[in-house]
Amino acid sequence: MFSLVFNTKPKKTTLIFPSTKLLWTFYELADLSDFRLESARCLFIGKLQPQDIQLAKKRFGATEL
Repeated sequence: MFSLVFNTKPKKTTLIFPSTKLLWTFYELADLSDFRLESARCLFIGKLQPQDIQLAKKRFGATEL
């Protein structure tokens, strides 16, 4: 028998998206908490689950700072 351990603690991160449209699409899909969006700079700053960070990078082309 084995068990899988997942780190579900949100991580504070900054993401830059290639476009405002992709930023807002990500906003609609992600599980967000304690965050700030800067639409003019296509910037997300806040706490995200690790799977949401990966989603932003792979599907929406975001870059993590």
